[in-house]
Amino acid sequence: NGALVSQNTLSVTADSLDNSGGILSSGTGQTLTVAGLLNNSQNGLIDGGAGLTIKANALNNAAGNLTAQQGFSFEGSSLDNSAGNLSSKADMTLDLLGSLTNTSG
Repeated sequence: NGALVSQNTLSVTADSLDNSGGILSSGTGQTLTVAGLLNNSQNGLIDGGAGLTIKANALNNAAGNLTAQQGFSFEGSSLDNSAGNLSSKADMTLDLLGSLTNTSG
């Protein structure tokens, strides 16, 4: 249940990122680049105060929350949003090479 919060831009590059039950928040733009799995399940929160850009092989947002005050884009192989929430106050772009699961999302 950790938190990584920036008043300005937040940029993270990692092989994998586990934010299950955690918080990633930025006051302005946020960019997350993950080679493997970005896990934002179990009420995890990723909040971009402006735009939110995520590039990851897989994004698990099951029972998680992804919000962007401006545009949101995701590029990757798969996205699981089962019982999750994806919201953007502007454009939303999902560029998937594989599956999108949005059961109860």
